[in-house]
Amino acid sequence: MNRAVRVAAIQLSPSDVPADNLAKARAWIAEAAQAGAQFVALPEAFVYRGRSDAEHLFATEIPGPVSDELGAIAQEYGVWLLSGSVFERVSGQDKVFNTSLVFANDGQIKAKYRKIHLFEIHNEQGKELSEADYQAYGSEIVAVETPWFKLGLSICFDLRFPELYRQLAKQGAQVMAVPSAFLLKTGRDHWEVLLRARAIETQSYIIAPNCLGASVTGVEGYGRSMIIDPWGQIMAQASDREGLILADLDFDYLDKVRKRVPTLSNCRLPGF
Repeated sequence: MNRAVRVAAIQLSPSDVPADNLAKARAWIAEAAQAGAQFVALPEAFVYRGRSDAEHLFATEIPGPVSDELGAIAQEYGVWLLSGSVFERVSGQDKVFNTSLVFANDGQIKAKYRKIHLFEIHNEQGKELSEADYQAYGSEIVAVETPWFKLGLSICFDLRFPELYRQLAKQGAQVMAVPSAFLLKTGRDHWEVLLRARAIETQSYIIAPNCLGASVTGVEGYGRSMIIDPWGQIMAQASDREGLILADLDFDYLDKVRKRVPTLSNCRLPGF
């Protein structure tokens, strides 16, 4: 296994027009590949970001047309690609899954993760938003080997559940993917703190591409996509516009961090 790799996180402001979003993603993937990135990550819901009650209309089977196109893009630019998340339609299932895919540089799907923790927020009048009204819960913890590292998969609201990341670390994950559509109202106070905490707790690299700006329904994404090292330091952070950030992950350094403060091997709680 190679001990270093350049990765990219792409920050987007997706619309409710999938064809436009896929074209924009392709352009940024091409730019990331040109900059030397071998692994590229897209944000949550980058194919369709619109009305929650219309997600089923834009959902796709996997494999299907959207995954075929993403695989072709990964192969064209010779990168491993984290698809962020797409809405997955399953025969006989009323609700869609919010699903993240990992493609190898030959275009083949190497892993599929369905979001386990679905976002819910309340205001003074009661429940303001619940993804579970339209989405089905995933149940499987997924980590996948790449040529450079073992990757733990998660999506957005999962970030608030450290137990998931501990389990991924226990499975050998060295990098945690957190593709997100994290809200402006919570992102200002919680995004960086939670990302850095997950990095420190698991002594892992974090790749967290986020959505930016207002959706067609007026929901504001926080942006500020980040790549964080196993010591909890921010290696790269996006500005308040669409674009990409790059970082070189050094796994000799990761090994040193884990040896210096061996928290993963010294945890004495059952199950961890």
